[in-house]
Amino acid sequence: MFNDGYAKDTENAEEHRRDILTIQMMREEFDVFDAHLRALKRKEYRMMHSYLIGEKEMQDIADEEHMLCEPARNKISKTKKPLMSTWRTSEICRNNRGLGRRG
Repeated sequence: MFNDGYAKDTENAEEHRRDILTIQMMREEFDVFDAHLRALKRKEYRMMHSYLIGEKEMQDIADEEHMLCEPARNKISKTKKPLMSTWRTSEICRNNRGLGRRG
C-alpha cells in the first residue's frame, strides 16, 4: 500500500515515510471505529453521533430522545465503553508496530 517513491529524494525520507504510514493507519482505525459506530441501534447512533461531534449539549440530546439527562448520560457512557475499547485495541496494535505517538 505504501509507495516509497513519495519520500524518495527528500531530506527527511524516513520521517516522511513514517508520517505517510501513520496517516494510512489512522484512516484504517477511523474506518473500523466508524463501522462500529454505524452498527449501533438507531437511537444509540443518534445519541453518540451528537455527543462525539459536540453538536449538542447533553440536555438537548436527552430532550430529543425524551429522556431525563442522567439516564441519557448513562446510555452514552454505556455505549461509549465498547467504542473506546475498539480504539484502545487499535492504539496498542499501533504501538506494538512502532508507530505510536511521537513526543
